[in-house]
Amino acid sequence: MPPDSRVSIAAFACTLSDLVALDKNTGQSESIFQLTNPVILSVTVTFSGSGAIALVPLSPQIQVDFFAKSLRDRQELELGCVTLTTLPKQLIYTPAISLANGFDTVGAESNQAYGVSALVRIGASSFPSLITGMIEGLLLQTYD
Repeated sequence: MPPDSRVSIAAFACTLSDLVALDKNTGQSESIFQLTNPVILSVTVTFSGSGAIALVPLSPQIQVDFFAKSLRDRQELELGCVTLTTLPKQLIYTPAISLANGFDTVGAESNQAYGVSALVRIGASSFPSLITGMIEGLLLQTYD
């Protein structure tokens, strides 16, 4: 009779934090933007736990889709997407998108408040993700 098999899966965690909007001209975090001012949106993705150091050398992709929703009329905007590939021994990533011509290019309206969120998928492209998460809570205002 064969011996009992044992499988061990090392634990890991993924934390999403620091969803921010930066004025591309100053690098400062802002919450009020002129529609045509260049903007950078970013989020921090942190892997931890004993299994994280084994996961990242497998080169899963980190895909982040940024969205905004008007708090007045619930208009939804797709702001952009970025994809990174993990690297051995690197556990912290800051995927970011740049809106070179501001929120005007994605259909935002003046004098609106928008809730911004980021959907994060980690895994192989074109397949179900190993990890899926969402972070929200960034509130931005626009003006002409």
